[in-house]
Amino acid sequence: MDALEDHLDTIGARTSVRETCKGAVRWPALAPTAQAQVPAADDPYEPLLLLYERGGLFSVEGDFIDLTGIMLLLGRMDGHVATEPVVHLDNATLDALDGSRPALHDRPTTL
Repeated sequence: MDALEDHLDTIGARTSVRETCKGAVRWPALAPTAQAQVPAADDPYEPLLLLYERGGLFSVEGDFIDLTGIMLLLGRMDGHVATEPVVHLDNATLDALDGSRPALHDRPTTL
């Protein structure tokens, strides 16, 4: 965890990025307990890490997460685990959604 903290300090990561990255590192230790409570639970950090890898960010506005124009209602994991994904999160699909912009995952990232 110290190496992660050092890297986050180096890049000047915001608090939300720091907390979610630390959560992603801790998830493997918590996954068996979470999956016992919500059996269909996949790694909840995977889409967020993909967002970061592609240069995206988010903010929290009241009861919503703002993904730069797309708002999602905050809630408990068990309230979202059965929700069908809007899109499948692979690079080809995300590149198509990005349209004519250069792929975010090919740009340098500052969090």
